[in-house]
Amino acid sequence: MRKEAADIRKLKKYKPTRFMAEGSAYNRDLADLAVSFIGCLKHTKGEWYGQNFELIDWQEQIIRDIFGVLKPNGYRQFNTAYIEIPKKQGKSELAAAVALLLTCGDGEERAEVYGCAADRQQASIVFNVAADMVRMCPALSKRVKILDSQKRLIYQPTGSIYQVLSADVGNKHGFNTHGVVFDELHTQPNRKLFDVMTKGSGDARMQPLYFLITTAGNDTKSICYEIHQKAKDIIEGRKIDHTFYPVIYGAEESDDWTDPKVWKKANPSLGITVGIDKVKAALDTDDKNIREERLLPITDAIHAKYDEEYADQPTLLGEVIYKAQKVIVRRWLLDEQKRVDTLLRLTRNTDDCRSVHFDFNHEKLVVEEKQNVDKFNIKCYF
Repeated sequence: MRKEAADIRKLKKYKPTRFMAEGSAYNRDLADLAVSFIGCLKHTKGEWYGQNFELIDWQEQIIRDIFGVLKPNGYRQFNTAYIEIPKKQGKSELAAAVALLLTCGDGEERAEVYGCAADRQQASIVFNVAADMVRMCPALSKRVKILDSQKRLIYQPTGSIYQVLSADVGNKHGFNTHGVVFDELHTQPNRKLFDVMTKGSGDARMQPLYFLITTAGNDTKSICYEIHQKAKDIIEGRKIDHTFYPVIYGAEESDDWTDPKVWKKANPSLGITVGIDKVKAALDTDDKNIREERLLPITDAIHAKYDEEYADQPTLLGEVIYKAQKVIVRRWLLDEQKRVDTLLRLTRNTDDCRSVHFDFNHEKLVVEEKQNVDKFNIKCYF
């Protein structure tokens, strides 16, 4: 049985973001327009197929903040929105809706909106959703020309375009950008495309929007990690940038990962786009395929430490890896970035420690420092 729209958790009372600058104001009409535009689109997959895109509470909060908070001159306050969120939360659908809103519903003549990702296939994911949304909306299907082979949409009343780009065009310039939707920023191989699309490309527009939406990554030298740190600094009050809108969904290190309230905190679409039973299963799984899919980066790092120590005991090494994975996977969906950061710090420099091994009795990683023979424990969930 399909879920009805009434099952969606709606935003009961909107409160403007705490990042609204002094002098800025919330324009309800513009925010309502953005929400209404998205509400006219249809879901394109799964049990929600064919139903109107009714925004979940957290999604509506983001849309109202971005499109409704205006500077004194009447243009949008936020030029960059960074949304970091776990998998299966409706990321692609929201990104596609924002791309169409910027292309067709933002009142910009000859708007140039670009969908960016690490490669053309990844960038095409959001484009394909957007194209299906157009086909399923009578008003847009009459006005939008879809060029599938070029991965381009043309909104004919204003001559605006939505075009897919990938990292291999990172050396090109000359864009007159009104909007950029960056999908899975953490997969960018370098910062070239990001810099080309965000530094100066929108200077000729009055209110360009760079919409960055991604799951957490594991490369602390990447552009995504740089933006993640900026978002975190703004959220925690260490930095102020009134043009930057930060959203990071995840659990704190002190949170109890066994508490369903923490699951909801880290997974805002829990019970809607992803079932709570699936989260339970993923947090405490014995399935080898699930572990390998979610833990490949951490497995590589563990192997780098354990292979030499257990060189003559491959069976024991396999058991160590298995137990480590089983414990760590429980934390994966709740706080991926913190776990990865901690492990990278642990394994980045071999001079920092003499050995790393798994404590079977207490299910935790134990590190013996080179400068201090006393052992200290890293919590099993990092």
